[in-house]
Amino acid sequence: MWDLDTLARLNHGGGLRLAFLTLVLKRQALEARYPGGLGAFLGRSPGARAEGPLVAVHAMSGGDLGEVADHLAGAGYDMVSDSAVGDMFAGPLEACPGIGFYRTRLGQWYAVAKQGGTA
Repeated sequence: MWDLDTLARLNHGGGLRLAFLTLVLKRQALEARYPGGLGAFLGRSPGARAEGPLVAVHAMSGGDLGEVADHLAGAGYDMVSDSAVGDMFAGPLEACPGIGFYRTRLGQWYAVAKQGGTA
């Protein structure tokens, strides 16, 4: 069950819809830890998109997503504490504090920043 704050954000477009495999990153952590910040990451990853406190990277395969994750880890980004992975059909695959997943009645999965999780 979701708290009222999370439900309100979802109702106002506050979630990132999962497409294929999705790596969900904390925007604040990217700004702090990725060399050059969010702008540099988005410039290197044209398929990535930022929305509110989260950033999504979509991939068709685990190998493609793994390349992005390896690059981030090599650049000093904390993949365990600051990222989650979800699948558009199965939902959450890898969890992390501050990022939650929500499934709509139509079966669509979204990632949301959870209050108090420093996302």
